[in-house]
Amino acid sequence: MAKSVRIPRTGSPRRALTQLATAGATGALHIGTDDCLYLFAGEVVFAESGSSPGIGDLLTASGRLAEQTWLAALARGGAAGKADVRPGAWLVQQGHLTHGELELCVLGAIYDAAYFALGSASAVLRFVDGETHGMGAVTSVEAAVLSKESARRRKLLDEIYPEPGLDHAPLLPIRRPPTPRVVLSALQWEIVGRADGSLAPTAIARALGRAGYAVLTEVRRLAASGLVALPAGALPLPIHSGRDERPSRGAPPRVAEPATRARVEVPRRRAPAEPDGAAPPIRASVPAPPAPPGALPALPRRAPGERLPVLPDPPESTSPPPVPADEALLKRIRTALKALR
Repeated sequence: MAKSVRIPRTGSPRRALTQLATAGATGALHIGTDDCLYLFAGEVVFAESGSSPGIGDLLTASGRLAEQTWLAALARGGAAGKADVRPGAWLVQQGHLTHGELELCVLGAIYDAAYFALGSASAVLRFVDGETHGMGAVTSVEAAVLSKESARRRKLLDEIYPEPGLDHAPLLPIRRPPTPRVVLSALQWEIVGRADGSLAPTAIARALGRAGYAVLTEVRRLAASGLVALPAGALPLPIHSGRDERPSRGAPPRVAEPATRARVEVPRRRAPAEPDGAAPPIRASVPAPPAPPGALPALPRRAPGERLPVLPDPPESTSPPPVPADEALLKRIRTALKALR
């Protein structure tokens, strides 16, 4: 039997969730006025948030289920969870969803709502012992895993564009893109089409039937590319190149270079001409390498207009004396040639 746990009325939602999970509590942890985490034996089985779309929004707005089918599931299964058949189980029994689809949808809703519910450092907390959700316990997530995943998602968003004010500010796409060519993903195209200056990313996610965190990710990327207007007080994110351009401590800031630079050809500097009567430069005399045997003698340098010198006649017999042949070697060569034939 799980022991009762007292949580503070105001405190960290993540710390309160850890206390309830350690005690193995079953009930609902209400965070503020719009967020709630449902626990069963210390594990989170469902989560709701006013900033993330619910299961009905995800299934109907995406076109997976008709709105009449979802309303029928709530009426037959009971939205308060008092009926014997839960809405999710009724959808599976009637063949509208498979059990795997239902489990993935509930799991995605838990992670999506927990990101917003556990994001604040301090909030008004209230725990209702034994309270359950109408969907029942379709799947469960450990509290430690849920807290770790929420922190990881928040870190990823800050790496894309460190401006949390974009998550709840109305979006307005800019009229003139900063680059001549813009490439948008399918979700980014849907976000830009819905952004009219009156809807926040969370409202756009609910209207599109998309996960709230997925919409926030694409909104941060659009802001980093300069394609959406920023809320008041937000600073633009500088665009860095692939290399690390951070200046060293104490060094002046580096000025950005233009994209294209004209190439200037610098002529080579010629050596000044020697004036008349100047002494010639001193050069070290390097002896010439010895000539190979049998080569002609080197010709001496001559002045302009001087006739070529007369070379001496070669000796009568310059061929080397004949070398006696090795009879044994010749015999081996002849034997090898005969074997090849």
